[in-house]
Amino acid sequence: MWYPVARNAIQGKTISFPSNGRNIWRQFAMKQNKRVLFLAVIVLFGFFSFFFQESKLPFAETSDARYCEIAYEAYQFGDWLVPHQNRMAHITKPPLVYWLIAAGYAVFGVNETGGRFFSGLLGLLCALLMFFLACFFVDRDIEAFLAAIIFETCPLIIGAGRIVTTDIFLLFFMMLAMYGFLKLYSQSTNPGTWVFWLALGFSGMVKGPIGLVLVGGIVGIFLLIERDVETLKKLSNPLPILAFLVLAFWWPIFIMAKVPGAFHYLVVEQMLSRFSSHGFGHPQPFTFYLYLFPATIFPWTIPALEGVFHSVRTKRSWENVMLLCWLIFPIVFFTIPSSKLILYVLLSVPPAAILAARFVYHGSYQGTLLTYVGTESLLIGAALIWWINGLDPAEKKTALLIACFLLISNLLSILVRKYHVATVLTTAVKVLTVMTLVMHLVGLQPLKYINTAKPLAKALNAITSPNPGAIPVIWDGFIARSLTLYTGINPLETKVDNETLPEEVKKSPTVLPPRTLWLMLKNNVPLLLIRKNQDKRPLPGRLTRIWIDQRYSIFTNITPCPVPLGSDS
Repeated sequence: MWYPVARNAIQGKTISFPSNGRNIWRQFAMKQNKRVLFLAVIVLFGFFSFFFQESKLPFAETSDARYCEIAYEAYQFGDWLVPHQNRMAHITKPPLVYWLIAAGYAVFGVNETGGRFFSGLLGLLCALLMFFLACFFVDRDIEAFLAAIIFETCPLIIGAGRIVTTDIFLLFFMMLAMYGFLKLYSQSTNPGTWVFWLALGFSGMVKGPIGLVLVGGIVGIFLLIERDVETLKKLSNPLPILAFLVLAFWWPIFIMAKVPGAFHYLVVEQMLSRFSSHGFGHPQPFTFYLYLFPATIFPWTIPALEGVFHSVRTKRSWENVMLLCWLIFPIVFFTIPSSKLILYVLLSVPPAAILAARFVYHGSYQGTLLTYVGTESLLIGAALIWWINGLDPAEKKTALLIACFLLISNLLSILVRKYHVATVLTTAVKVLTVMTLVMHLVGLQPLKYINTAKPLAKALNAITSPNPGAIPVIWDGFIARSLTLYTGINPLETKVDNETLPEEVKKSPTVLPPRTLWLMLKNNVPLLLIRKNQDKRPLPGRLTRIWIDQRYSIFTNITPCPVPLGSDS
């Protein structure tokens, strides 16, 4: 085909491309333009999922505020290698996430936008990466696009991208490692090995070795089932492995040498104790993920389950084997320990999205559409009734209108005779469902539904402004990490949480022993003692309550009282 073109060019004659050659370039250009359009739409939906009205939601206790407060202390005091929480070393996680949050503060200021910007950005990057991952398992770009839309409209992913935890950052690097492996496995490209190991190295800088355990478990089981030794040999390249070791383990080695007791804390308390009968702070029943994971990917639960059943029933292929290994292994692995959180199984969402996209797109599933839509409508109705009952009367009218619209739209798809039109309609309704709920939820009064200390911080700022010598004291160890973010003050604590090293408690300037508290009250040192309303135990000394909201109260020994008894909702 191309020989006449080259010959005419050499002889100086007019170059005329064969018609089939022009068609190849035209098809390539059309495919690239279509991909750009798909990616642009993914970014648009990602904005609503991860960034829409983000600054309206206050820092939430405990994880969201804790990670942002630790990053604030690094940003404020310049200690970038040893993370600190309320001026005490807090070494549960490596520092990469704190660095990114601090970068957000540098650009947007110390506020909700700055604290959560990179969390939302990583959620958006995960959605874009989802498109390219899905291309390994589907025949058409439209299916990969659908998988990405399903992924970024899963409530579990939206929640992970809208609050600050290490999990969405970890998910991105684990997905990138899976992309490198699939590139190596399907196309035998050497860069795939480097992408695999470098991504796992950065996952180690986010949350330690768990990224290697999860991705390595999925890949190892898959290669064992496929009996593929050649790919395993390609993955064993020593240079990428060395790069992984340096990235993943430089910080644990540094922190164990720098902080006394770090080895026992990281290895015994953080890792091994999670497999004990009591877990590490998050004990849950054995069946925790079996019912909660399907609920947190709704409204895509039934398509994902149908995709699983279809993969099991159809002819065996490496794509189906990989998707099933990828979906099942993280859930099974985290079912074993007693300590469980739903964000631990984020890595199971990408294969669920691909399986759901294949179910929604292909006409071979036509027979299950009626049952699928009918069952889902019942589930949507039950969930919305339960949710609406918890709202205030003023908010129920809007919520009821949304619920009726979504249910009617979903049921109308049954009346459409053409299957592909029906699938487009049901998919559009699902996406619209999630987007509408996101916009409605952020339109509610966040201070009523989010566990936050923002009203408390506002009251403290009002009290300490005319009384700069007053010292805030947190009574008996409850966590209100967003106080520092909103006030710029590190409060004293009478009791610290179980994630604080004993060596740090002894030398911390923010820990207040009970005896010292009594002496301060005796000597009339001006104090602002903060207590949870549910705590009914007697307080030390003669203290007057000067402020209360639905969660916290402020007591003081200052006379006369700086402000009258009041409240803030």
